[in-house]
Amino acid sequence: MTLQCSHRIIHGLIFVVVSLSTRSASHAQQQLAEQEPAARIADNRTPLQSATTLSAPFQLSAEEQRRVDLILLHWENKTEHIRHFSCKFYRWEYQPQWAKDAWSQSVARTVSEGMIDHQTPDKANFQVTKFQVLQGKGNDGKPAYLAEKHLEHWICDGNKIYEYEPRQQHVIERRLPPEWEGKSILEGPLPFLFGAKAETLKKRYWIKELTPQAKDEIWLDIHPRNRQSAVNFQSVQIMLATSDFLPNGMRIVRHDGSSMTFSFFERAANSRRMIPQMSGLWGGKYRPTIPAGWKRVVEDQAGPVPEKKRRLLPR
Repeated sequence: MTLQCSHRIIHGLIFVVVSLSTRSASHAQQQLAEQEPAARIADNRTPLQSATTLSAPFQLSAEEQRRVDLILLHWENKTEHIRHFSCKFYRWEYQPQWAKDAWSQSVARTVSEGMIDHQTPDKANFQVTKFQVLQGKGNDGKPAYLAEKHLEHWICDGNKIYEYEPRQQHVIERRLPPEWEGKSILEGPLPFLFGAKAETLKKRYWIKELTPQAKDEIWLDIHPRNRQSAVNFQSVQIMLATSDFLPNGMRIVRHDGSSMTFSFFERAANSRRMIPQMSGLWGGKYRPTIPAGWKRVVEDQAGPVPEKKRRLLPR
């Protein structure tokens, strides 16, 4: 299994489907589809550079760099004691390269809702619980969405990754490569949900502070420094709450111009509502179950992983 396949879980971890119909969606959920914040940051389609080390997309002054260093250090200090993190999320996905007109370029192609649960160092559960697909413009001129029943669901138990494929009714089991077993997800390619060592982030990414568009937040613009980190995304914008330095939101921009924006809520770190050690009893959220009528499929990871399998958060 290559690192790229593991990338999917980590933002399969994060990092979205029982679906909503536009008729049955709540008023608040309909507003979310209309008020998606991704437009706050413009798309920037840039081809992946050929050099191993990528050039800096911006230059910082000494004072700007000093402030970024302080933010990263404070982020590390505030999150280094987190052993269990969970949250719910909304996700809006844009695919302007497939849009038929200017209007459809400006609205989300899918609107999703789900949950993320992570236990250090190497267990995680990412699940979409509601999923809608854009059908076009409604009679009121607003985006019209239709529910779909095909949920994304990923589980990592520290040794294996399990992918639920509802169309085939398969649970696909893939063993982590030996070098990844027992290691922290924070050592993976996308550590922005849970924080990471300040020096590690600075070595792997170009980072600058953005002007926040929400009160009591810190916004960071993050770009890969090397091709390995740049395989799955062009840039990431992270929105941190100043109170606890946990993420309120995140936007991922791919090289083809598509993007995903997450809004996180009901965030909980080291919550007493859930004792991580208990999750291993009776199966637990990090041990997948095989639904009735489904099949367990063990996938051989020898050889390269096809490009389709290397996409971040594939469908």
